[in-house]
Amino acid sequence: MGCGKTKIGKLLSEKTGFVFVDTDDYVRELAGISIHDMLLEGRMADVRRFERIAVEELSKRENAIIATGGGVMIKEENGRTFHENCSIVYLRRNFDTVYPLISNDPVRIVAYGKTYEELKKLYDERIPLYEKYADLIIDNDGDPEETAEAILAALKKNNRQTSSPACIK
Repeated sequence: MGCGKTKIGKLLSEKTGFVFVDTDDYVRELAGISIHDMLLEGRMADVRRFERIAVEELSKRENAIIATGGGVMIKEENGRTFHENCSIVYLRRNFDTVYPLISNDPVRIVAYGKTYEELKKLYDERIPLYEKYADLIIDNDGDPEETAEAILAALKKNNRQTSSPACIK
């Protein structure tokens, strides 16, 4: 939620030549309807089902940067699948930086109209799962270009496979 995964993912794609895929966009292709619209229709179970399919399919790709929607890692099986097949990068961002980006954006239906306390609770509930499956935790409260460079340097330092997908959460 508002951690900069799309911007950073696209920068990594440019720097590596890997394809950039956002799971939200992939789900839209699979379902024929956006996650936003499914949520407006009260179809959270469908969202999670299509996210699971997206994880299964995308985790097997090579030379890909995959940005996951904020709720993908709620299902531990998604975290396990990505962890087995990808280098997972958790983009950590201070909640006070994230809050103004997500709280008044009607496209972010899970966050829109929620109080600071409600969103902080959701944020805090998700962090342990993000951290559990992360191969790298990178702080992203600064310049996106520097964050992308830090990710590439850390992957290289840790001898991560360069053809395996990098999953950005």
